[in-house]
Amino acid sequence: MLWLMLSGCILLYSGMFFLSGFFSGKNNWDSLKVTLALLAVGGALLMLSMASFMSILELAGFLTFFLSYLFLVPAVSYYKKYRVLMNRIWLSDEEQMEKERAWNASCAFFCLFVIGIIAGFLLLFQALAI
Repeated sequence: MLWLMLSGCILLYSGMFFLSGFFSGKNNWDSLKVTLALLAVGGALLMLSMASFMSILELAGFLTFFLSYLFLVPAVSYYKKYRVLMNRIWLSDEEQMEKERAWNASCAFFCLFVIGIIAGFLLLFQALAI
């Protein structure tokens, strides 16, 4: 049951990461590669749904918790970009769209960070409860 929840979280994580590629306005091929990698990890965890290894569960909890901090780097950079554009009085339509994209990307990456922290804690506490 827990492996199914973990793989579901990773699959949800990959979908949100792919959507954040659209919000950031970057090349979608980069976000597609990361999405496919996360889908592969989620699929591999679906195959392990019958196994209940505590050490793997603890390791997955720690890795999910600490790797989710990597989502703060783009969140902060997009927020800085948003703050620069927010302080300007007159914005063209293109700059207004860029400001909205920066805000959306900042929110998306911050949500991924929060989901990663929660998933890491849940995995770690589940491993300790077994």
